[in-house]
Amino acid sequence: MSSKYLYGKRKFLLPVINEVVSPRFSDLSYFSRLENGRIRDDEAYRVFELDRSDFVITINGHQLNPASLTRNPTMSLPPLSKRL
Repeated sequence: MSSKYLYGKRKFLLPVINEVVSPRFSDLSYFSRLENGRIRDDEAYRVFELDRSDFVITINGHQLNPASLTRNPTMSLPPLSKRL
């Protein structure tokens, strides 16, 4: 199954939403394979920052005090192809 996402700047999306132009779909992994390093982007790789005051972090049954963390924890999710 292939998923399609519509994201971007409002000024570019409004014509698509208002059915003035057709959407252009592309494979997200295409951008990670571009030869030009200045425009190469791995769209499938994501890093999430969790607000330490909104989550409870428990390690081996011990709950961490959010105030003891020096910054918000992050989670990185590499693309499925890199996890296999």
